Amino acid sequence: LALSTWHSLTQARSSLDSARSEITQLQNDRHELLSATGRAAAEQSLARVSADAAAANQTLRSSTSLKVIGWLPVIDTQRQGLLDLVSDIQSTATIGKGLLGRVNTLVADSPGATVSIPQLDELHAEVVTATAQLKRLQRPSSGLIGSLGDARTKFNQQDATLTNELSRGQQILGYALPFLGSNGPRTYLLATENNSEMRDQGAILSVGTLQTQDGKITVVNPQSIGDLPLSSPVNYAVPAGMQQVFGGYQPTQLWQSANATADFPWSGGDLQAMYGDTAAQHVNGVLALDVPAVASLLELTGPVSVSGISEPITAANVSDILLHQLYNGFPANSQQGERHDEVSAVARAVVDKLSNE
Repeated sequence: LALSTWHSLTQARSSLDSARSEITQLQNDRHELLSATGRAAAEQSLARVSADAAAANQTLRSSTSLKVIGWLPVIDTQRQGLLDLVSDIQSTATIGKGLLGRVNTLVADSPGATVSIPQLDELHAEVVTATAQLKRLQRPSSGLIGSLGDARTKFNQQDATLTNELSRGQQILGYALPFLGSNGPRTYLLATENNSEMRDQGAILSVGTLQTQDGKITVVNPQSIGDLPLSSPVNYAVPAGMQQVFGGYQPTQLWQSANATADFPWSGGDLQAMYGDTAAQHVNGVLALDVPAVASLLELTGPVSVSGISEPITAANVSDILLHQLYNGFPANSQQGERHDEVSAVARAVVDKLSNE
């Protein structure tokens, strides 16, 4: 009887070890979920997890020896704890497959630089449901002995991590909907930062607007800060400590200095006020886009071409072009407006390419 029981548990453990290996791989390769190929591979992994859990469940429930010794109080607790763990692993895989399916539907219905608002709303609802379902999978490990207790504890820890990440996902998706114009058109100041300039967050050298409506994203009118001079400081409060340290940079009058401090919430409000004074246009918020962020976007779009730059711009060369080559091409005493425009021009080219694909 003991030998038969040991054999059943060994089979079940083998299936669970296989499932755990798949889950660990998924956690380590989460960045792969950004591509269709990566999501397809993740779906296959989750299918294997589900199959492994189902095999373990079948082994445990069909074992006559486990049923016989299950009458013993301590053994029964272990058997039920193992069955619960197998069931919870299978439930997690099912939840994951549901989320991936919803993401794939969103991507399929979101061409170019347009995001499907109905599908984004559906994904938000799916994430809310998945978070609640995962929370319910938390079970106490007390009473479970040895490796079973350890496995339950590790599952609870992984489940808590997933729940926390999905909770953050709820917040992001809840913000993304109005940001993308689900409740009407929105306009944002797109402040492009050049990381070669001596400012904590990279100096603002060019600005434009990013407009969203019903999920469609458009970049409008990127221009050099030289075209938007301020004759006097804007009426935007500067904290006393900030004034003492950074006041000499004139952060409420000079675009380059709005980022002098590392406090972007303050810088964003300052930039919003400055743009309101110079362009006479209210914006709903401010986005700052530096060169590494542009490089990340280029990984999605592939190369883009920009007037005035002789070679295609890629994720691999954008930093060298914008932060090195353009500086060499414009002597220190020359007009810098054209160079100031280039980060915005690249950002616009990226959005335009997204819109046409």
